[in-house]
Amino acid sequence: MAYSLSKILRIFCIVILSVLSLSYVHAVTLVGKGTSSTTPDGNLRIVFPLNERTSFTSFRLESPPRLVVDIPQAQLRQKAQSLPIKGRNVSGVRLGTQQGTDLRIVVDLVKSVPGSTALVKGKKGYELVILISQGNTAVSKDRAIVRGSESVVAEQSSVQVAKQVPKKNMLVVIDPGHGGKDPGAIGPNKTREKDVVLAIGKALRDRINREPGMRAIMTRDSDRFIPLRERVLIARRQKADMFVSIHADAALNRSAWGASVYILSTKGASSEAARLLAEKENKSDIVAGVKMSDKDNAIASMLLDISQDATIEASNELGKQILSYLQHDTKLHKQNVERANFAVLKAPDIPSVLVETGFISNANDEKKLRTASHQKRLADDMMKGIRAYFKKRPATELVYSTVEAPKKVTPTVPTMTATPNPPKVNANNSAPRVNLESRSQVVFPTLELEGRGNPQPVASSSQRVQVKQHTVLRGESLEDVAKRYKISADNLRKVNNLPANQLRVPVGTVLRLP
Repeated sequence: MAYSLSKILRIFCIVILSVLSLSYVHAVTLVGKGTSSTTPDGNLRIVFPLNERTSFTSFRLESPPRLVVDIPQAQLRQKAQSLPIKGRNVSGVRLGTQQGTDLRIVVDLVKSVPGSTALVKGKKGYELVILISQGNTAVSKDRAIVRGSESVVAEQSSVQVAKQVPKKNMLVVIDPGHGGKDPGAIGPNKTREKDVVLAIGKALRDRINREPGMRAIMTRDSDRFIPLRERVLIARRQKADMFVSIHADAALNRSAWGASVYILSTKGASSEAARLLAEKENKSDIVAGVKMSDKDNAIASMLLDISQDATIEASNELGKQILSYLQHDTKLHKQNVERANFAVLKAPDIPSVLVETGFISNANDEKKLRTASHQKRLADDMMKGIRAYFKKRPATELVYSTVEAPKKVTPTVPTMTATPNPPKVNANNSAPRVNLESRSQVVFPTLELEGRGNPQPVASSSQRVQVKQHTVLRGESLEDVAKRYKISADNLRKVNNLPANQLRVPVGTVLRLP
C-alpha cells in the first residue's frame, strides 16, 4: 500500500511538472516571418503573424531614422537577422533579441516619415501590423491596417522619440597615476611621481569644473593606492566622456626629457576584447550601451571591434589636441601620439589618453615638475586640448520624449448614386471597351544614404544618373573613405545625413560621395 501511494505521488509530481513546463513554453509568444504589401493609398504594410495576443511597445530613433518595436517574452519561429523588405522610405527590416528575452523589430527608414503600429485580430489569428507612409502624410489606420473582417485589438497611441543632442554636462575622469604604497618614478632629488601628478591632476580638475558644460572627477584626490583595473571601472561606472591619466616618465638615460601622449595600441585592444568576451559568460557586461551577455561570440566580437576602433580613433584625436598645446610650455619627447598597452587605457567605449608630463629622471624636467607654476601651465595646456577636442567632436546623448501618434487621414470615397431608370444600351451605342492590363511590377530604387531634403522622383532605368558611391569595407572609418576619394570627411557626413561626431558606419553601408 505504501509503495502504491508513493508511486501515485511520483506520478502526480510528474504531471504537475509537465503542466508547468507546458505553461512556460506557451508563455513565449511565437512570431512568424514578416511579409510586406502596398496599401491602396500607396503605403507600406508590414505584417508579423503571432500565435497569441501580446503586448508591444514602439518608439522612434534618429540619426539614422528608424522605427523600433519591442515584443516582450517573444521569439521568432524561424531564426533570421533581417528581412528583404524595402520601400521608398524603408531601407530594410532587422530582427534581434533585446535583454535576452524580448524580440526587437527595427524598421530602418530613409528619412523620418509617419508610421503606425497595431495588434490586429482576423480569421487567421493575431497579427502585428506596421504601417509606414511612403509619402509625407500621415497614414490611415482604418483602411490600411485593418482588412476585411479584421479588428484592431491594441494600437500605439503615442510613440517615444529619441533624439541625439549635444550633452549639457560632459564628464572627464582625471587619473593621477600611482599613489599610496606605489610612489611611481623617483627623481634625482627624491621627487616622487605620485605627488607631482596628483598636483597637476587637481589643477586640471579645477579648470575643468570652471568650464561651462564640463565636470571632472578624480580616480584619487589623495595619496592612496588604486588598482589599475579599478581606475578604468570608475570611469565606466560614471559613464565618462573622457579619461585622462597623468604620469611622469623615467628612463635609464638621464638625458631623456620632454612630454609624450599615449593611446591604447591595437594589440592591447585585442587582448582587452578577448578578456571581455571571456568574462561575458560569467556576468552582464555593457559596452558602448550594448548588453554583451546575450550576444553570441561572433556578434559580441564584432560589436567590440566597432566600439574599440571608434574609441581608439577618438583617443588619437584627443592626444593630438593635447600634444599641440603641451609643446607651447615644454619640449616634446615624441612629436606624434604614441601607442602602448597601458592597462588604464583599456575602456573600450571611452576616449582615453595617458599624458607623460616629462621625465622625472631628468634633472631639468624634475626641477620644472616640482614647481607649482609649471604644473599649472601643464594643466592649462591639457585643458585647452580637451576644450578643442570637444569643440571638434562634441559628446552627445539620447533624449527621449513622448509624442502623439500621427492623426488619421481618411481618404475621400466618391458616393455612388443609383439611377432609377438607366438608359438602355444597344449594339450601336455601346460603352467604350475597357482594356484590362496586367499589374506592372513595383520597382523600388536602389537604397542610398542621402542627405535630408524633399524626396526626388525616381527616374526610369534609361534616365537614371550614375551616382558616385562607396561600399564600406571592414575596418574602414569615414576618415579613411574621405582620404581615399580626396574629399572632406565633414562633407561626406553631411551628404549622407550623419552626425558630425560619427566616426564609422556598419560594414556594407553604401555611402554617397559628394
